[in-house]
Amino acid sequence: CFLDEGGKEEASLYSKEDVRKWAGEQMKLATECVSAFMGGYRDGRDDEVDKMLNEYFQELEGEEEKKEEEEGQKKDKEEKKEEVMPQKRKIVKRKRRTRI
Repeated sequence: CFLDEGGKEEASLYSKEDVRKWAGEQMKLATECVSAFMGGYRDGRDDEVDKMLNEYFQELEGEEEKKEEEEGQKKDKEEKKEEVMPQKRKIVKRKRRTRI
């Protein structure tokens, strides 16, 4: 019995060639879908990594700035002590000289 195209579609009778063609189209569609998904995934991932790294480095920079400020304050205190200390030394030397 010979069926025309309409009869094949109604009876779901396809040749191997038709199935291969359909499967190939489905594979192409799946490949395009996965490619689009992965492109969006990579963009989102990269954005999140950038945000995390920016936050991390801002914290590090904040800590470094605090350390620099503390070191600067320590140096200022030491400089003030050095300014005061020579005066004390002079006074001590004068006292020693006067005692002798």
